[in-house]
Amino acid sequence: GQTPATVTDWRAIPAVPTLAFKHVALHCAPPQRTFLTTGTTHGTEQRGRHAMPDLRLYNAAALGGLKAFLFPDVSDLRILSLIPSAAAHPESSLAQMVGWAFERFGSAGSAVFATADRLDFSGFEEALRQSEHDGAPVCIMTTTGALIRFFDHCRDSGWVFRLPHSSRLMDTGG
Repeated sequence: GQTPATVTDWRAIPAVPTLAFKHVALHCAPPQRTFLTTGTTHGTEQRGRHAMPDLRLYNAAALGGLKAFLFPDVSDLRILSLIPSAAAHPESSLAQMVGWAFERFGSAGSAVFATADRLDFSGFEEALRQSEHDGAPVCIMTTTGALIRFFDHCRDSGWVFRLPHSSRLMDTGG
């Protein structure tokens, strides 16, 4: 029953089920950018759309959450990503968040080891070996699916790693 004309405070905006984003364009202004869900639930033909009129709020929320939960004790860290870059995946809000993480928290040696259709396990292994060798902790950013594929590859290749203290992992769905 609410309309833009009757809402005077953001707390009066009713909750919207996530399913609505698959069927209706919901935004309060023309989008600066539109992100798409992966389509894992109902297929790529019914992907949810998240129209973002202004990326500044998403940027602030993403960086604030990363600082609080992933980087609370460091200003920068070598980031190794099994998530494609935002340039390669402009429709992915996760890729955008990881891109911002690289810009704000990434130190020398940070790199992406994924494209839209390939995971570079050899390059990723080299980066992990470099961390073992130089003692610099790493932050691995990955999806659960990519991490499982990497673990399977490690098992099949006989790879074992011992990462330095303060290394960390951000594992998310996808």
